[in-house]
Amino acid sequence: MPRKVGEYFDALEGKYEIEKLNNGEIRLHLSAQFRLSIRFNFYSGFWSRRIMLDIQENILEIIKRRCEYQRAKQ
Repeated sequence: MPRKVGEYFDALEGKYEIEKLNNGEIRLHLSAQFRLSIRFNFYSGFWSRRIMLDIQENILEIIKRRCEYQRAKQ
């Protein structure tokens, strides 16, 4: 029997926030909420948060590189 989508993990919300810094630079924040319904032990929650953090850091690094590349082209 195939499992239902979202049976064990659901990404509930993802959001970007732009913060303008005093030195004219911009800081981009990325946050996400998710639901985990695996009840093995605390390790599942720990590793889920760790994986989501890693994904978010990679997304922000890609955005940073693209912005810096565009700025250098100007």
